[in-house]
Amino acid sequence: MAKGRVAGKPRRSAAEPGRALLVLPAGAEGEQARPAGYCPETAERICERIADGESLRSICSDETMPGLATVRQWLADPAKKSFRLRYADAREALADTIFEEIREIADDAERDLRDDPKRGPVVNGEHLQRAKLRIDARKWMAAKLAPKKYGDKIAARAEKVVEHEPLSPDAAREKIRLYLERRKSGAE
Repeated sequence: MAKGRVAGKPRRSAAEPGRALLVLPAGAEGEQARPAGYCPETAERICERIADGESLRSICSDETMPGLATVRQWLADPAKKSFRLRYADAREALADTIFEEIREIADDAERDLRDDPKRGPVVNGEHLQRAKLRIDARKWMAAKLAPKKYGDKIAARAEKVVEHEPLSPDAAREKIRLYLERRKSGAE
């Protein structure tokens, strides 16, 4: 085992001034190092991949990308506001990508039928149920990512509009008194 390494643990390389600190994977020397310092180009590639439908976990498992904890630190860093805004935009674009996937899944009828040797073509219920599950999961995700666009709309509307003239304090007291009298007598 190389000096300075713990079995299975990455070691950090010394960063040169103006360059990002790199995390070297445990293994042979000369392997590609994982970036750990903030780089606007890397941040932009992350956002593009998210918008295209890839999960942050999947992106960060790529050895050429920073680790998940590193990206989360970037998101929490107040100095990286532009990255946070771009990341939020990418997540909204992800909702649109997911919506497009829903249409593709719903329109794909390729495996809706299967050949049964005795009965001929029959409905492939397992495939249809799986497609329904995939659609429902994506609908839920799209609604969470962009609730104004893909969330359930709750419509509230007034059934009756009542217009009235403003009451003087004396007239308001009189209406309240009459209301209480009717209520007391059981009329209302």
